[in-house]
Amino acid sequence: MDFVSSKIFIGIPSKGRAHRVSERKGLWRYLAPSENYDNVIVFITPQDLESYAEQLNHNMVVVEEKGILVARRSIFDMAKSRGAEVVFMMDDDLTFHVRDENLSSKYNGVVALNLENDTFKKVVAECALICSEDYPIVGLPSKLWSSSKKYSFEKNCPVIDFYCYHVPTLIKEGLGWVVKASELKEGRYTQLSLLSKGHVSISNCRFAVSDYDEKGSKRFVQSTLKETEVGGCHSYRTVDKESKASEFIHKCFPHHTELVDKPSGYSGQFIKDITVKWKKFLPDGCIKYVPKEDMIEFMEQRKKFMGVNYDIKS
Repeated sequence: MDFVSSKIFIGIPSKGRAHRVSERKGLWRYLAPSENYDNVIVFITPQDLESYAEQLNHNMVVVEEKGILVARRSIFDMAKSRGAEVVFMMDDDLTFHVRDENLSSKYNGVVALNLENDTFKKVVAECALICSEDYPIVGLPSKLWSSSKKYSFEKNCPVIDFYCYHVPTLIKEGLGWVVKASELKEGRYTQLSLLSKGHVSISNCRFAVSDYDEKGSKRFVQSTLKETEVGGCHSYRTVDKESKASEFIHKCFPHHTELVDKPSGYSGQFIKDITVKWKKFLPDGCIKYVPKEDMIEFMEQRKKFMGVNYDIKS
């Protein structure tokens, strides 16, 4: 990945999923287990060290087994200590998809299959170039819901599973994964905090992301209470923790969120969840997207500063 500069840091929190490395599933389709990338670090729990060490030649950092909040705080702290401009936090079970140019619901599966390393490079490069003081959080639409996206670069959409943050802005705004009350929704809390301060997030709809393999949706399997893959933050999630996190976020952003009762995708039991009025954060009369030509020009202007070697228009 020759485009990765010292300004980019990628942190991958992983728990109980060393088998995915040898099976080349999720992110390990794109990252060769035998290679050691300077700016890609896997954050694991102590009991997983031996199993991951057998599979990976990557740099690894051991963090306490106290939930995803601790892992993501460690990722942010390391990115900050390295002087990174942007930090990626990617779940290890992600698959990336290249959308057709007309943003239809179809995906160019042949390209994604045959050029998977290139697909990963494109996703990281574009998001890193967008992520800035102007747009301090960048994400990808979920493949399950992306067919409704009409624009390449939509403002203020939910970001989940795949996050790209502008480190200087997070430091300036005092955000760094310290709010324990929202440990199961810390990504949502961070995004809403930025939006409430007048910042804008971008969803790069030229791509899409899923957290399941070809056999079907992980969340669908979970919602039907069938056996699902062990690992990740599944063991941390309880009805009480999920509900308290939602209540906390609603308390912080009462004018932009609503509390609702819904079945948990992990337990099937009813929990308190939140719905967000995303576009309400935008000023009146503000368009809900960045025109494609304007964003491509913006990315081109940032290539030299970011040290990114990438042909945006290809």
